[in-house]
Amino acid sequence: MRIFTLTDRGVTFYKFTDILEVDKDFPLFPAATLAKFAPYSGEFAIVCDDLGLHFIDTRSGKETKLITKMTVTGALDISPKDTYFITCDKFQ
Repeated sequence: MRIFTLTDRGVTFYKFTDILEVDKDFPLFPAATLAKFAPYSGEFAIVCDDLGLHFIDTRSGKETKLITKMTVTGALDISPKDTYFITCDKFQ
């Protein structure tokens, strides 16, 4: 089982073994502003930072997709069955 925290230092993924510890298999996102787990399966997480939206496989800890140059303005949601995501992008 994995969880993540979103703080002013970014997103950090953790795993439960006998204790709660930082999962070294996952990338660090020190500039992350938003993050969500897939609500139905929990098989992926979406992390938003300066580069864009990162899709992270929660089994392997690898980034599977990156949508660049998106400036998410505070809304990020994943559908109840993990089939699509909704976000707001700020166009300049």
